[in-house]
Amino acid sequence: MAQRRQVSLLERKATAFGAHVVNPRRLMTRAEAEREAARWRADPDVEWVIVNERVTAAALPTPHTAPVLASPLTDTFAPQQWWLARPTSGLEGVANVRGAWDQLAGRALYPVVVAVLDSGRRDIPGLTGRWFAGYDFVSEAAYAKDGDGLDADPRDEGDQLTSLEIARDPPLYPAEVCGAHGSTWHGPTIAGMLGAMPRALDSGNTLGVVGMLPQLGQGRAGGPLVLPVRVSGSCGASVMDVIEGLLWAAGVRYQGEPLVNPAPARVINLSFGGAGSCTGANSDRDAAWLYRQAIAAVRSKGALIVASAGNGDFVTGAGAASRPANCAGVLAVTGLSKRGLKAHYANQTTSGLAVASGERTGINDDYLLLPGYSGEGSSATPGAVYAAGTSFAAPMAAGVAAMMLALDPSITVDELQAVLTDPGPTGGLRPHVATGSVPGFSAVCSAGQPQQNCYCDTTTCGSGVLDAEKAVLWAAGRVDAVGAREAPETTVTASWFVPPRLQTPPPRTGGSGGGAMTAGWSLAWAALLALAASTGRRSQRQAAKPRF
Repeated sequence: MAQRRQVSLLERKATAFGAHVVNPRRLMTRAEAEREAARWRADPDVEWVIVNERVTAAALPTPHTAPVLASPLTDTFAPQQWWLARPTSGLEGVANVRGAWDQLAGRALYPVVVAVLDSGRRDIPGLTGRWFAGYDFVSEAAYAKDGDGLDADPRDEGDQLTSLEIARDPPLYPAEVCGAHGSTWHGPTIAGMLGAMPRALDSGNTLGVVGMLPQLGQGRAGGPLVLPVRVSGSCGASVMDVIEGLLWAAGVRYQGEPLVNPAPARVINLSFGGAGSCTGANSDRDAAWLYRQAIAAVRSKGALIVASAGNGDFVTGAGAASRPANCAGVLAVTGLSKRGLKAHYANQTTSGLAVASGERTGINDDYLLLPGYSGEGSSATPGAVYAAGTSFAAPMAAGVAAMMLALDPSITVDELQAVLTDPGPTGGLRPHVATGSVPGFSAVCSAGQPQQNCYCDTTTCGSGVLDAEKAVLWAAGRVDAVGAREAPETTVTASWFVPPRLQTPPPRTGGSGGGAMTAGWSLAWAALLALAASTGRRSQRQAAKPRF
């Protein structure tokens, strides 16, 4: 096809679902890329093609200055970590993590692996011994900042992007995708939020702040818990890197996998999102099918994907959840204030749930206080940091799912999702805050309209407010009734993917010719090159051997 169309391109690598990521040598705008992709789709030797766009983290810019901690600390937890508290007046939006800790105390707990698809691993006091090996899926070396593409070192190199770097190679950094910014240390902060240990269990924790899963770990509390899967560099994450990261994190075998994941995750946190929906239409339908196929493979392996709903309007319809949070089979999580009102930045969702994720525009609100990192290069240091965004709502739900699986590994993905979207007496949610219960606020959130300090309902902020204690009680009740069981071992392979529109092969036509292929807005297209035989498209093929 490339010869017939006089196309100049560089194949980057083979990847999941029989696709090839190709680099057309220079970048183009999104609109140009979509037009070129449409021309590829019309070619009889191309089964499907998507623009390998870049997705972004759902975190807000917040101060990186260290807070003033209580001194001396009478316990190992900083009192300022209000997001770990039990729900009381003024804290109606919190997840009731401390209540769940009480229910887990004294019970037999199984090891759980929680994957964090993000910017990578960076050591933080309290996370010593809490990491599995992980992998780096950032395929473009210029964005990875580690001198290469995929490798076995998922270290977060910092995602700072300077004006000087942009000036050196402007085509790599189009303004609509990424501008100059400092390092976010997004992945280590998410990991610290989940797994950082208190000082009573980790003498190296000098921060005075902890994560929500101190009782969980492999072998013993304090053992490995977090699987770092690096998908994001200095310019966000590409769709195909995310897809590969999802499959690898769950232990799904696929074409081009670098190595077999020795520690498949049961819970996968993805605090990233991009444009489009999983229903898909017109030019977006191939990308929608790709997401659905990946999600189905991950779920069939027994892993739950938890994704943030996003900050701002990423899709058509103001305030709608970004992709993949809007995909069926993904647990979407959006953000609230302390008081349970909708956070001003949070996208809406009609599925999933909501939880306090930091806010500074309402009454008595505050950012989250988390273990994290700040600074650049050799001067970057761990510390207690402030954070806000739906990025930090998702790991709260992921952590609760991990608590449930630690009690009973046989809980299925469907059961996890059902409990975590159920506000009933035995579900894992509380109902949304009643209208008029917060002094000074009366507005009700309107579907499709971005608003702040408004009251949520099930059409705007999911089924209810996360309650970790209720979810853990459900799992504990199941164990008391039927006993805990190990999860069954399954082998899942990402198969070759043929979209429904191509399951009946169309008549073959001659090549359409055309000019030289130009740039990819986001670096590359992922295209399955069918290489049709004389009888038409190949319908029965074996996946290629791994190339690494």
